Amino acid sequence: MNSNELYLYGDGEDVFLSSGDLRIFDDVDKITAQSIEEGDPRIATRLGRSLHRGLRVQGVALCKLLSVMRDNWSKFEADGVQDNYYNVMESEIGLAVSTVHKYCEMWKGIFENGDIPDAIKQQLLNKPVKTLLLLPALAKDAEDVDWIEVAQTTNHQEMRALVKSYRGEQTSSETAIHIRIDIQSGQLSARKGTGNYVVFGILNMDKRNDPAVDGAIGRICREARISEI
Repeated sequence: MNSNELYLYGDGEDVFLSSGDLRIFDDVDKITAQSIEEGDPRIATRLGRSLHRGLRVQGVALCKLLSVMRDNWSKFEADGVQDNYYNVMESEIGLAVSTVHKYCEMWKGIFENGDIPDAIKQQLLNKPVKTLLLLPALAKDAEDVDWIEVAQTTNHQEMRALVKSYRGEQTSSETAIHIRIDIQSGQLSARKGTGNYVVFGILNMDKRNDPAVDGAIGRICREARISEI
C-alpha cells in the first residue's frame, strides 16, 4: 500500500471520537501558531510526521496542519525560509506533493466551508480521510445537499454511492473533456474521452505562496474541474 495515501488512517468504517481524541486539533492550532511565530516550519513538520504515522483522527488533523501551513507560508518566507512549501512538506513529513495538495483542498473544501453547518463538520471528523476526500467534489458540484444525510453514512461505499447519486453522471465518458495540472510545474494538459493528454498551457506555481495567487489557482481548478497530478 502506498504510504502517501490516507487509506492507512481507516478501514472504511466510522469511529467514535471522545473529547480526548479531539484535543489533537487544539494541538495543531498551538503548534502551527508557534511555528509561524518563530518562523521555523520544522516545529510544525515534527508534529506532521507524528500525525502521518498516527491513527485516523490524527490523519484528519494532519490535513488541517498542512492547510494552515500552506495558508501561512509567506510568513515563513518573510522570516528567511527559502524552500517551497510543497518541497518542505515532502522532505520533512514524507508526503508526495500531489497528496499534500489533496489533503489541503479537502480540509478547506469541507471544514472551512461556510455552507456546511459546524455540527455536521464535527460529525464528519469521525470518518476516514479516504471517505472525506469524496466530499469536496460534492460540495462544489451538487446543489441542495442534505449534509445530515451525508454525515449519517456509515462506511466508504455508502458515502461513494450517495455522492454519485447527488452528482449523477456529469458527462459521457466518450465525449467528456478531462483537464489536469501538474501542481509542481503548473503544466496543463487535456484529453477528450479516453484519448491521449495534450499539453496546452502552464500556470506559474512559483507564485502560489501568495494568498491571492493560491486562491486564484484554486478557483480555476475548482471551476474548470481540473484534477491534480
